[in-house]
Amino acid sequence: MGSAASSSEEKYAPSADEEAEHVPGGDDDYDVSAAAAAAFLKAIRPVVDELPEDQRDGAEAALWAAAGQIYHDRDDEVAALDAELREARARAVALPNKFACASASTATARVVLVSSRVPDQEDLVAAVRDQAWVLRYEWETATAESLAAAVAAKIEALGGAVDTIALVNHGPPEAGAWAIAKALEIPVDGAPFDAGGAAAPLLRAIAGAKGLRRVDLLACDIAATPNGVTLVEQLEKALGVDVAASTDVTGNLRHGGDWTLETDDVDAAETYFDAAALVRWDGLLRAGLRNGFSKFLRRRREREKRGRRVRVRRGRPTGRFHHENHDPPSCAIQ
Repeated sequence: MGSAASSSEEKYAPSADEEAEHVPGGDDDYDVSAAAAAAFLKAIRPVVDELPEDQRDGAEAALWAAAGQIYHDRDDEVAALDAELREARARAVALPNKFACASASTATARVVLVSSRVPDQEDLVAAVRDQAWVLRYEWETATAESLAAAVAAKIEALGGAVDTIALVNHGPPEAGAWAIAKALEIPVDGAPFDAGGAAAPLLRAIAGAKGLRRVDLLACDIAATPNGVTLVEQLEKALGVDVAASTDVTGNLRHGGDWTLETDDVDAAETYFDAAALVRWDGLLRAGLRNGFSKFLRRRREREKRGRRVRVRRGRPTGRFHHENHDPPSCAIQ
C-alpha cells in the first residue's frame, strides 16, 4: 500500500513548470479537503467560463488564492480560540476543591433538574438511574421562586437529604448569559454575578439541602466562557459546596461530546445515568450552532477527519485532484 501511494503521489506531483510559475497574490500554499476543493471548483466554474478564454486561468488562480486567504484567516481564528480554551481548561482543572475535606455525605439520593429545552428529552430522562430523582421544569415559564419551591419539594420527597444536584440544560451562547430559564439568566461574559440577585431563591433552596456534597452543571462550555471559572467559584461561595462544570461539549461521544465535568473531574454519566440507556440519547447540551468554543472545536475536528487533502499551490490545486478535475481531463487519461 505504501509504495503504491508513493508512486501515485509522484505521478501526480506538480511539474517543474508548475512549480516555477508565479501567480500574483497566490504565493501561500494551503491544504483543503478533497470535498471542499470539489465544491469550490463547482462554484467558480460557471463564473470563470463566462470570461474570455485568455483571462480564465488568471481569474481561477486569483479565486483559489482568495479562498486560501479566507481559509488561513479562519484557521488563525480557530487557533486563537483553541489556545484560549486550553488556558481556560488549565485554570478550571487547577481549581482548588475547597470542600474536599468536608465529611462524606450519607445521602444516596440525587436531584436531576431537567429543562424543557433539552433535546430528545424523553430518552435522556429515561436514562436517569432512578426516576424518583428527576425533576422537570418548563424553561419558558419557570422562575427562580418556582424552581426553588420545586427543588425543596423534591428534596423533601426524597427523604430530606441528597448527595448531589444536577442542573441539566443548554450551555451559554456565544455571548450574553447562561439561561437556566427564560426569566433566570446568569452572566458568563465577564459581568459580575450577584448571588443575592434574581437567582437567590433557587440558590437558597439548593444550599439548604441536607447532606449536599456537590452541584453539577450539566451544560456545555460553562467553565470555558470568559467568566466561567470565576462563576464556578462564586457559585461555590454562595452554596457552600463544590460546583462542577464542563469546559467543552456535554453529551455522548458519538455526537462530539463527553460527560466529564472538567473542573472537578466528575463523570456525570456514571453519577446519574444508566450507561446502556444513555447511548440512546441523541442530543447535546449546547445552545445551538452558535455556541462559540464548541463551534470552532467541531470545525477543527471535522477538518482533521476529512481524509484526503488537496494542496493548493500558487493559486492552483495540484496532484491527483487537478488531473481528475482538469477540463478537458486529458491528464487523468494519460
